[in-house]
Amino acid sequence: MSYIFMFVFFKIICAQLTNCPQEHVRFEKIIGLRPSNDVDGYLLYKRKIYEPVTLECLSKCASNENCFSFVILYNISECYWYNVNIRGLQETENILDPNVVWFEKTCLDTNCSKLWIFERVPGAVLIGNDIVTVPKVMTRNECQQNCLNYTTCRSASFRISNDVNSTNTLGTCTLSEMDRHLMPNSFRAASYEEEYFENQCVQDKTNAFCAYEEYDNVVSTQADIKYYNVTKMQCEKLCDGITSFNCRGYSLIPSASTNHICLIHSGNSKVHGPRLLTSLTGAYFFEKARCLNITVACTETHITLRYWPELPFNGKVYMNGYSENVQCYVKGRGMEEVVLKMPLFRNECGIMKAITINANRTLFSGTMLLQYNPLIQTQGDRVIKIGCIFTNNTKIVLGTGVNFANSSYPNHGTSIINTTTIQPTVEMRIVDFYTKKEVSATQIGQELELTIELHPPDGAYDIWATHLLAMTENGDDSILLIDDQGCATNPAIFPNLVKIYNNETRRLVANFNAFKFTTSSIIRFSIIVQFCPTYCTPPNCATGRDLGTKVRREIMGTMADVKEVNKNQFDNDNVTQMPLEFVLLVRNAKITSNQLVYDDNRKILIAGYDLSTDEICIDFSLTIGIIVTWITIQIILLTCGILMIRKYKNYYRQGKTQSLESLHSNFGMRFANLGNRRVRWADSGSYT
Repeated sequence: MSYIFMFVFFKIICAQLTNCPQEHVRFEKIIGLRPSNDVDGYLLYKRKIYEPVTLECLSKCASNENCFSFVILYNISECYWYNVNIRGLQETENILDPNVVWFEKTCLDTNCSKLWIFERVPGAVLIGNDIVTVPKVMTRNECQQNCLNYTTCRSASFRISNDVNSTNTLGTCTLSEMDRHLMPNSFRAASYEEEYFENQCVQDKTNAFCAYEEYDNVVSTQADIKYYNVTKMQCEKLCDGITSFNCRGYSLIPSASTNHICLIHSGNSKVHGPRLLTSLTGAYFFEKARCLNITVACTETHITLRYWPELPFNGKVYMNGYSENVQCYVKGRGMEEVVLKMPLFRNECGIMKAITINANRTLFSGTMLLQYNPLIQTQGDRVIKIGCIFTNNTKIVLGTGVNFANSSYPNHGTSIINTTTIQPTVEMRIVDFYTKKEVSATQIGQELELTIELHPPDGAYDIWATHLLAMTENGDDSILLIDDQGCATNPAIFPNLVKIYNNETRRLVANFNAFKFTTSSIIRFSIIVQFCPTYCTPPNCATGRDLGTKVRREIMGTMADVKEVNKNQFDNDNVTQMPLEFVLLVRNAKITSNQLVYDDNRKILIAGYDLSTDEICIDFSLTIGIIVTWITIQIILLTCGILMIRKYKNYYRQGKTQSLESLHSNFGMRFANLGNRRVRWADSGSYT
């Protein structure tokens, strides 16, 4: 989609405000507020859910003379326009809604080409550093015009007076040379009689923002532009290059391709707070943060941090987790320089130490907090990673290419950049060969790809890598995969690195099958990355010659030549190598038995047995058959038991009768004698 119309946006505005020339009609962005449901709104534009609609809605309302304002509903990607000016008493019916923004036409005399000139935040105020309070009661429009006319005005506070009539809203206006980005700790919630106006047309003569704060697994809910299939670096450049509005941050959403979906945002968490962000696994939100005048210097025994505040600073600078250790914090004194000097080797301030395998490089790093309030932490405080890398007799200031985990804060903060030198940064990842998604756990035999990428790709440096070592978690077992020449020691296990070199990327790639040690499922990959100007020539591994010394000598010689040509640039940059490490969990392969099938249709009855989980996978019909068979067997067993019991009882009775007859016979008695007997009486000759 083309966004060319942004540059000719104000030439097509046809709306006519009362007593306002056409060329002065501009937009104002109102955050977190919308008109009452009693005010009729009409559908202006809609797209698929989660597709940005900001630019289209602005264009359609600008070309509609009856459109005085419109509201964007980000959750359903729709905008609705209103054909009435909502002023005075009507505003008391407005509804607070953090999920929307309200764009309203206003009349301002300015040459600014931004799509909206002011951002209004109801119920907010910026404390301190006021230029002047305009003595008379005025409208919002007049307050904003006063700020535009005052060349150093960055924001204005508008306090609604009690004298509110039915046609307009009046109040007192105070101008300020600061804004919520310069003084995040002074921007706070207030009553809804207070309103904060931020001038979007202020041009900073210096670099206003020098870093982005990173938030993991979240995205911003309010997007203004969407790009597909871009890298992180491309997305950041798009944000930095936008001129039609002030880009405050960007989100990266994983996609089916190796690149990302890029969302551009004009809002940030300094206004909305955490509610602006929503959870999304694998996504990242990057928010612009202002530059801080901070430097880091290292000696063999101490690391020294210096901070020159732009504004009076009475807060606290300290190392994370050591805010009460006198050696690890320092308090601000207004505009005075803040100096924090900490020992390196006693681990008193949470400064971590990491040493490479060959012990020729040592990293000292820690997390610093710049807290504007001396007692409490606030949203405006800064989290900054600081550190130094020592290599033999040289040292450099840590750049943004080294990441550290930080679970105590919602974002990873920013990193100190040495402004006197241009430091290349590298990143090592292990990804799935087919999906190109980074993996932290795998199983034996899975096809993987190890990638080492240089940032920026169009810089003055190139890279090559040597001494790739795979070891167990505790280092008891290890195997050398790439030797000091940069050649594979056993290509059947791990092949030679392949360089991919063009204007868009500089990286080293090797495809391999996952393996593991018998004593541990965790593998640590450690490699030494070499830097050289312009281009690093890969070694000729086919000849088997010892090229390690030669390559190093060529690199050092080339670096020396460059220093002679441009001495100012490289005097403090003696780094030719950097260690990288990646930890991977490798599980045993899943072992399953053959499938049990039934009839010619090959209906699967038993899918197999999973040895790792001790589970048998069977068909549902087979399960029912087993249950029915078991019940039938139980019934048969029960019937047989009953028949056996009855037979036993009959046998018992017969046996008892036979035993009684035997007893009588033993005493000369028979059961027959117990019956009727014939007796001959003496007085008769007959028997009875």
